[in-house]
Amino acid sequence: MDSLTWLRKKRKPAQNNPRHKLRTADFFSGCGGLALGLWEAGRRCGVEIDVALGLDIMKEAKPVFTDNFRKAQFIQGDISDHIDGKLNSKRLTKSEKAFKTNVGQLDIIVGGPPCQGNSDLNNHSRRDDPRNDLYLKMARAVYIFRPKIVLIENVQTVTRAKGNVVKKTKQFLEDLDYTCEEFTIKAADIGLAQRRVRHFTLAINQVVNMGEIVNSEGHRQERPISWAIQDLSLGTSLFETPSTHQIQNKDRIAWLFGEGWTDEEKESEFNVGTLDKPEAYNLINSRRPICHQNGHNYPAVYGRMKWDEAAPTITTGFGSTGQGRFVHPKEQRSLTPHEAARVQAFPDFFSFGMVTKRRALHTLIGNAVPPLMVVPLFVKIFNTLGLSNSIVEPKL
Repeated sequence: MDSLTWLRKKRKPAQNNPRHKLRTADFFSGCGGLALGLWEAGRRCGVEIDVALGLDIMKEAKPVFTDNFRKAQFIQGDISDHIDGKLNSKRLTKSEKAFKTNVGQLDIIVGGPPCQGNSDLNNHSRRDDPRNDLYLKMARAVYIFRPKIVLIENVQTVTRAKGNVVKKTKQFLEDLDYTCEEFTIKAADIGLAQRRVRHFTLAINQVVNMGEIVNSEGHRQERPISWAIQDLSLGTSLFETPSTHQIQNKDRIAWLFGEGWTDEEKESEFNVGTLDKPEAYNLINSRRPICHQNGHNYPAVYGRMKWDEAAPTITTGFGSTGQGRFVHPKEQRSLTPHEAARVQAFPDFFSFGMVTKRRALHTLIGNAVPPLMVVPLFVKIFNTLGLSNSIVEPKL
């Protein structure tokens, strides 16, 4: 099954004659993007992934996670309530012992600690945010459960956090005799329809050639946003309708499609159409709000995406034209949650239907790790560890 067929599939596909079963937990899970990517890699390789646990502080994550992973336990709350020991302490705390007993043995641990503190979009506490230290909870979780495989995801700039959390985690895991590697994956380079870039720390409890596993050379080049969403149309549900915009932003969107241009604007470098039918992908300075007209650092804000190019990184603000380049390439609106989920590589069989508030829905989709982003990586891991039914091609 190719990736586009998988994305459009309405029913969850069956396991592919698995001969191995691995039990996994997804910490900081959100709706379960990492867990789903791991599950799909296992399906392709003939490895049954038993998603046993999701844990996240966001209450709206629970119904989505448990609806899509029916056998999973979900803990809604702060991970620090369950993993509260110091990183280098050899003794488990009372809470950690209870947590280990409750969860049971884990073969794989995945997780994406909060990335907002490391994001370049965070102008308040960038690199020095208390949430950055939650990264170390993943290392402590490894000490508690001793899984075979660990994957930690974050923004690319996590390596510059003042607490050196990546370096500390890698050293800690190596001291536990894990083979570790940190690296970045560019979603567009492996065949996704967005240009998301993420940092990963991978640890495996045996000696392996990490270079072969993390090397992404030879993968498929980026796909355009049209690849992911061209079969979708507007509907009536929350999932299939775009955000409603204020009149000023409606006018800005209309301008991108050629409405209300002055003669001077028609002659400008922004016009990618004709004098009779102008259009643009970037909003000119004079059309922006005053606060965005001088010295702003985000020229893509209020911009329109291109049908034949990959989308920018989908964030929780994909429904707001003032938070990024989120205007639909061909229609005067922002993306619907369904379109954003497709660009985020969530298949149609993954249900968000139990979320009734738009902000929560956008947060779950925008914060997620695109499932297909980790499929080639886990396919190579399963191939390397001899778990695949046969050597599986890691390309999307």
